[in-house]
Amino acid sequence: MRRSRLILGIATLASAIVGGVLWGCGDLLHSTDFQVADARPPGEPKPADFSKWNKGEAHQHAFKACMTLIACEGGFGGEVSGNAAGECLKNALSAYDVTVAPNRPVREKAHTYWDCLWRANTCTGGEDSVAACITDNKNNDGIGCPDSGSGKFRSCIPEVPSVRDVRAECRALGVPAQLESCAATGRTCGQLSTNEAVCVGPATGDGGACTVSACDGNRLRSCVDGGSGVYDHGVDCTSFGNKQCTNTDAGPACVSSGPPDGGKPETCEPTRAITCDGNVARGCPSGFVERYDCGSLGVYCLPSASAEGEGWDVSRACGMDINSECTIDDCEGDNLVLCLRGMKQKQSCSAFGLGACRKEKLSNDKMQATCGPPLAPNK
Repeated sequence: MRRSRLILGIATLASAIVGGVLWGCGDLLHSTDFQVADARPPGEPKPADFSKWNKGEAHQHAFKACMTLIACEGGFGGEVSGNAAGECLKNALSAYDVTVAPNRPVREKAHTYWDCLWRANTCTGGEDSVAACITDNKNNDGIGCPDSGSGKFRSCIPEVPSVRDVRAECRALGVPAQLESCAATGRTCGQLSTNEAVCVGPATGDGGACTVSACDGNRLRSCVDGGSGVYDHGVDCTSFGNKQCTNTDAGPACVSSGPPDGGKPETCEPTRAITCDGNVARGCPSGFVERYDCGSLGVYCLPSASAEGEGWDVSRACGMDINSECTIDDCEGDNLVLCLRGMKQKQSCSAFGLGACRKEKLSNDKMQATCGPPLAPNK
C-alpha cells in the first residue's frame, strides 16, 4: 500500500514538473522564486480568463495570491479559514488551474475575488491591494476595529446583513481588522453571537440558522454541526459551475458544468459516493459528472475520506491517511510551514517578496503563523 502511494506521489511530482511548477508530495513544497511586484504582466486585461493559463502560470499565481493574503490579513486560528495558507491554496488552485476542478469553474463574485487577488501587490491602498480585493473596493484602506467593550472579537461587515461578504477579526482597539472574504468560497458572513462571526451559506442570512439541507433558489443550504451548534455551510451556486442548484435523492448540489473546452457535461445517477481514478476524484452529486484532481494539491484521492463531509463536495475525497499530523501553520526560519489537507509543506516568505515568517496572537489567544507584509520591490 505504501509503495503504491509512493508511485502515485512520484507520478504527480513528474507531471507537475512538466507543467512548469514543482509540487512536492513529500514534506517540502518548492515555489518559483519571483518578486511579488513583478507578478502582474503589463497590460493584463480584466477579467482574466483562467482557462487560458497553463498549469505553471496557474500554480505560480495561486502561491503568490495566498502568500500575499496571509501576509496582509493573517489567519483565523483554530479553524478552517479561507485565509489559512493551506485552505487558500486549495481554493486558489481550484480557481486558477481549470484542470483541478474542470466541472466547477468559479463564476460571479468568486471569480471577481480571485481575479483581483493574484494581481494584489500591497496590503492596502488602491485597486491592486489585498484589502480592495476582500472588500470589493468598498474600503481600500482596510477597516478599523470599533469599540464594542472588548478589544477581541469577530464581526461581519458591512452592517447590512444581506450584503455581508466580509468577516473581520479584531485583535486590539485602534488596530485595523484582519479581513476574510466569504465570497471567495461562495458564502456570506453570519453573526452567530456578539463576538463571533463565520462564513455561512447565503440562503439563511445573518446568524446562519439551518434546519434542512436543500436548495433555496440557486443557493445551496447545507446544515452542519460547527461544534457549538448547527449552522448553514452551504454556498451560492451562482459562483460555481453551471450557476444552478438542484435537489436530488442524494441531497442538494450545485450543477456541474461541462469541460473547459465547451463540451457537454456527462450525465450520471446522483449519488454521494466518490470513486478514484488514480488521484482524480470522480463524483456525481448533481446528476452530472464532477471531477477533482487531488494530485494537483499534492495529496491523494481516498474513497475512505469521502465518508465524511458534505455530499455536494467532491474534493472531500482529497487528503492524507499517513503522516497527516500537520494541522496548523508554523514557522521554520524564513519558511512558512503550511498544512494542506494534512500534508506538511513549506514556502519561503522572501521568495515572494514578503517579510520574515512570524507568529501573531489571534482574538482567541491562539497563535497564527504568517509571512510579514510585502517588502518594497527591488529597484
